[in-house]
Amino acid sequence: MEFQETQRFNNTWHYVLFLTIIGLTIGTAAFNYFYMQSNQMSIIGGSSSFVIVCILWFSMKLKTRIDTIGIHYRYTPFHLKERTLTWNEIQAVEIKEYRPLQDYGGWGIRFKGFDFNNILLNVAGNKGIQVHLKSGKRIMIGTQQAYEADQALERFKSIS
Repeated sequence: MEFQETQRFNNTWHYVLFLTIIGLTIGTAAFNYFYMQSNQMSIIGGSSSFVIVCILWFSMKLKTRIDTIGIHYRYTPFHLKERTLTWNEIQAVEIKEYRPLQDYGGWGIRFKGFDFNNILLNVAGNKGIQVHLKSGKRIMIGTQQAYEADQALERFKSIS
């Protein structure tokens, strides 16, 4: 049986951050319109940017699947199609605890410093599937179901 997980930005602190951004955006637009006498085009431009950010925010999700072929992932809307790391190209894989802010600078799609061969894909939490590829590239895929992912990794690594 394969492992599947879908994660979204739906923790309480995500909404607090999002509402703060909404408040600042609306407050800045109102201030510019009423006190700075900005034209309507700047308000329309700001509103359009805000709508685009909203659409991106609510469409973001990280899908992970582990099966006999390998580890599949897709970070919508940034990956247009699912990406697959086959067992043949994987050198090592493990469940690992990490520090999102200190190690990668936050959440989302991140790189470790300026090392573009060391990628983090996550939504929340501090546990992930650390994949070391034979090419030298490393990918950390965040998971909220570390135990289940580990069980799937053990099961499918042994039969590949």
